[in-house]
Amino acid sequence: MELFALFFLLVSLANTSAETPPADYIVQSWGSEQGLPSASVSAIVRTPDGFIWVGTPNGLARFDGQHFQESRSAAMRPLHGVAITALVGDDHGGLWVATGTPGLFHVRRDQVEAVPLGEDPKKFKIHAMIVDADGTLLLATEGRGLLRRSGNHWLTNTDPQMNTFVKFLVRDRDGELWVAPYLSRHLIHGRLGNWAVVTEFEQKEEGSIEALAPARQGGVWVATKTVHPKLGRSRRVFHIGSDLTVNQLPPYHWDLDSVRWDATAIGEDTRGDVWVGTQNAGVFSLSPSGSWIPLRAEGSLADLIVRALEPDEEGSLWVAFESGGLAQVRRRPVTALKLPEPSRQNIVLCACATRDGSLWAATDGAGIFRYRDGKFTAFGAAEGLASLHVGVLLEDHTGTLWAGTFDGVFRFNGTRFELVSGPPPLATPTVVCLMEDHEGGVWATTPRGIIRFKDGQTHAYLAADGVPMTYIMALVEDRAGVIWAAVPQDGLYRLEDGRFVRFAHGQWPEERSLRSLYADADGALWIVAYDMGLARLKDGQFRHWDLADGLPDVGIHAVFGDKKGNLWFASNSGAFSCSKAELEAYVPGKSPPLLCQRVSVEEGMVSRYCSGFGQPIVAQMTNGGFCFPNRQTLAMFDPRDLPSGENLRPAAVDEVLADDDRLEPAADNAVRASSQSRRYEFRYTSPNLLGGRTAPVSLSPFRPGGEMGEQRQPARGLLQPASARTL
Repeated sequence: MELFALFFLLVSLANTSAETPPADYIVQSWGSEQGLPSASVSAIVRTPDGFIWVGTPNGLARFDGQHFQESRSAAMRPLHGVAITALVGDDHGGLWVATGTPGLFHVRRDQVEAVPLGEDPKKFKIHAMIVDADGTLLLATEGRGLLRRSGNHWLTNTDPQMNTFVKFLVRDRDGELWVAPYLSRHLIHGRLGNWAVVTEFEQKEEGSIEALAPARQGGVWVATKTVHPKLGRSRRVFHIGSDLTVNQLPPYHWDLDSVRWDATAIGEDTRGDVWVGTQNAGVFSLSPSGSWIPLRAEGSLADLIVRALEPDEEGSLWVAFESGGLAQVRRRPVTALKLPEPSRQNIVLCACATRDGSLWAATDGAGIFRYRDGKFTAFGAAEGLASLHVGVLLEDHTGTLWAGTFDGVFRFNGTRFELVSGPPPLATPTVVCLMEDHEGGVWATTPRGIIRFKDGQTHAYLAADGVPMTYIMALVEDRAGVIWAAVPQDGLYRLEDGRFVRFAHGQWPEERSLRSLYADADGALWIVAYDMGLARLKDGQFRHWDLADGLPDVGIHAVFGDKKGNLWFASNSGAFSCSKAELEAYVPGKSPPLLCQRVSVEEGMVSRYCSGFGQPIVAQMTNGGFCFPNRQTLAMFDPRDLPSGENLRPAAVDEVLADDDRLEPAADNAVRASSQSRRYEFRYTSPNLLGGRTAPVSLSPFRPGGEMGEQRQPARGLLQPASARTL
C-alpha cells in the first residue's frame, strides 16, 4: 500500500488551508507603476485592431493586455505629456484624439495628423466624440455646442433644442444619435438636421442626465440625478428604446444624500448586464434579482471616482478611474463549489455528473456528496459506506452509480450504498479505478488484480505470467474493444485471450510513470506519464510531448477528450487543453511551441492543484461543461466561456532598429535602412486582453539578411509585448 499512501500524502500536504470561494468577477488593475502615463484616466476606447487606448492628463498610451506603450515616434510627439479629454476610433483603423488645449488629432499607423478646429480654440472644450454612420466626425463641446466636420470646416448645429454646452453624445446600434446638454433633463434624439426631444422621458424625469450609453438591444441607457430641497438626492436609471419608449430600471438600493453615489458613467456588457460608475463609491451592476450590487464592497474599488466605462466584444468591462488607473472586469468562468461543514478540510478526489442532473463528489475521508438543486447531501457510514475514503465514482449506462472505496466496490440503490461482493481480489479491496465497457460490464481495479461485474457475475483478471498487477491506475477500452491497463512502475498492459499482457516493455521510458489513459475515436491511445509528459500510441508507434514542446505542466493526473477534438488535462497547475490536431502536426525543433488553453486560479479555481489520482476523476456534464476536483472544491466551467483564439489579432511592429538605431517610418509608413546595416531588431506585440491561448506573430520579410517568417511566443498566457528578435 506504499504507493497509495504516497498519493494521499501528496494530496493532503498540497494545501490544507481553508479558502473562500471566489467572487463572480475577476478584476485586474493597472496604474502608473505598471506604465500608465498617469494614475488618472480620462478616456478609454478599444480600436478594431484589438488594442485599448488610454487617455490621461499626461498623454496617450496603447495597451496590449500586458504593457502600456507610449510611442517614441517623432510623429507622435504632439501627444506626449498632454491632457487627453476624449477618444474615438473610426472604421478605417484610425483613432481620433481630443486634448485639453483644446486640440484634435487623428492617429493611424503611428502617424499623427493635427486637425484645425477653427475660430479661437481656447473658447471651448471637447467632452465627447463619435463617428457617424457615414464617417462624419461629431464633437460634443463646451462653448460651441455640437460640431460636425465637413471637409476642412466645422459646422455648428443650430437646432433650438441644443445649447452651447453638450456633455453627452452617443451613437446607438441603429446609427441614431442621442445628445444631452450639460445639467439638463433634455434628451435629444435623431439624425443630423432632424432632431427631437424625447418628451416621454422629460415627463417621467425631473432630474439632470448624469450618464448616457448605447444599449445592445437598441436605444440608450440613461442615468439621472434629482435633488429635492427636502428629500435630498434620488438617482434613477432608464432604458429608452429605439421607438422612444421609456422604461425605468429597479431603483438604486442606496439612498444616502451624498454626491458619492451620483452616476458618472453607464454601460452594458455583452451578457446584457448594466453597470453604473459613481462619483466616489465605485462600480455597481444590476443583478438578475433586480438589485444593484457593488463590484467590490470593500477595498480601493469601493471608493474611487469612475470616469468612464467601456465594454468590449469579448465580454470585458474596462473602467477608467480618476485616481485609480485602469481596471478590467470580466466574469469569472469557474464556479467553485465548496464542501459543506464539517467536511471543508477534506479533499475532493473525483467528480461525477449523472443523468438526473446531480453532481457527485468522492472525498478522502468524508464519504460521498451529492450536489443537486443548489444543495449538498452527504452519504457516509449511515448510508451504507464501509469506508469514507472514496477514490472514484462512475455512472453506468443504466444510470446506476458505482463507488470505488478503500473497503470495496459499492452501488447506489437510490437511497443508500450497498457493498458489491466479488472474487478473492476483493479481499484487499482498495479500488481507485472504474470503467464500463461497450457490453455494459463494469471493471474495477484492486491491488491484486482487475474485476469485471456483469449481470450479477464477477470475473477476476491477472497478468499473463500469473503475477498480480498491483496499483492499477487506469483502465480504458479502445475503438477495437481492446482493454488497456496502466500500472505505475510496471508498464502498459493489454488484455489478450483473457489475460493482461505487458505491452512494449522496455521500449519507451515513460512506461514507469503511467498515470492515465484515454482512447479516442481515431484509434489512438493517449497516455499520461506523471512528471514525464504525454505519449500517444497509434499504429504501433509511440510519440511523446513534454515541457520542451510547450506543455504547461507534466505533473498530470488525468487526460480525456472533448467533442471538439481537444485533449484536456488535470494537472498540478490547474486544467489545460490542447488540440489533438496541433499535437499531431507538431514537429520538434521546427514547429512553434504548442498553444494550450489554461484554467487555473486566475479563472476562479481555489488552488492550482487538481486533486484526484484514480480514473475517471473529471466529470463531463450534459451541458458541455466540465467539473474538476480542485482541493476542497468542485471547479465547474464551460469551455465556451473561456477566452479563445478567435479574437486574437495579428502582430503590430512597434519599432525597427538597424545597428541599434531606431528607423523612423516614412510618410508611406515604409521603413528603409542603409545597405551597410548588419544587425536588425524588430520589436513587436499582439493585443491579447483576455489571456489563454497565444496568437501567431507574423512579420513580413525584411531584407537584407534573409526573411523573417512566422514566430510564436511560449504557450502560456499573453504574447510578450515589445519582444526583440535579432537577425
